[in-house]
Amino acid sequence: MRLFQMLILTGLTLFTMTPSATAQRLFSLGPQVGGMGVGAAAMVKLGGSLSVSGEFGVLPLNNIDLTESDIDYTVDPNIRGVVLSINLHPLRNNFMLGVGMMFGGYALHGESESLSGTVEVGDDVYTVDDVGTLIGDFTLEGPGPVFSLGWRGNGFNFGVGVALIGATEVSLEATGRLNEDPQFLADLEREREQLENDLDFPFVPFLRLGWQFGF
Repeated sequence: MRLFQMLILTGLTLFTMTPSATAQRLFSLGPQVGGMGVGAAAMVKLGGSLSVSGEFGVLPLNNIDLTESDIDYTVDPNIRGVVLSINLHPLRNNFMLGVGMMFGGYALHGESESLSGTVEVGDDVYTVDDVGTLIGDFTLEGPGPVFSLGWRGNGFNFGVGVALIGATEVSLEATGRLNEDPQFLADLEREREQLENDLDFPFVPFLRLGWQFGF
């Protein structure tokens, strides 16, 4: 309970900072982490209630395992992006409401390297020799609008919001002996559509946490 009270008190102190305390530095820069990975952010104040900001992030991940439609994939993720925003500071301190654009996003390349026995593709069951390796690519990328709120400026920074960066796109192909068979290709297309539906997101959460140094 005491920790919770201290957090509330700290938040109220930040929220009620005077304009003079936050106006001493017009430019701030520093590291941050968020939904796009590890990166950095910068902000330039254009006055007491307006600023522009830019940030980038990269998420360095090794291969991960993903199961979709009962098929195991080994996935190589590629997650990176840049966000440029215009921010309103209605209280003339570091509290901000932002609107901007995200460039980049989320991409995955997956291969079903561990198939054995039989596998269901679309509406039919095939042997592994028929299917071979399933190779899929998933992309959810901008440009698209970002809406956020939070605390941005000198010192501790945080933010939450949403990014509307378009529809999920999935491609899927097979390397087996039926990769030119019309019936198999129809089932493969149904499998692709199911993957696209399962991995489709109406929006992407936008999160950030970091520290900026004033100049």
